[in-house]
Amino acid sequence: MSKIKRYLILFYIAIGISLIGIIISYIMLWLYPLLLSIIALIISVFGLIIVHSLTPFILDKQLDIEALEAKGLTIVRCPKCDKQNVLEDQYCIYCHEILGDNNNDKN
Repeated sequence: MSKIKRYLILFYIAIGISLIGIIISYIMLWLYPLLLSIIALIISVFGLIIVHSLTPFILDKQLDIEALEAKGLTIVRCPKCDKQNVLEDQYCIYCHEILGDNNNDKN
């Protein structure tokens, strides 16, 4: 399981526990647990929003090499960071080094 899915599950569980805490605290008329549950709910929702908003940027740097090669794209290694890139992009997606014809080793 990826880290993103783990964070999503963690925040969904925290939201559920916070909602249960709010309901129980409201029914039992407990003020401090109610306030703590509301604060935990707010923090969990903000964490969930942050994970959802950062996910596209994290997934943007993950290449499916087999699918790219099947489409006829050239896979090369960056001379600076030694990570796989698509030659047609012209720049490394990790370190932004210019990709050229001098590193045509396929991997």
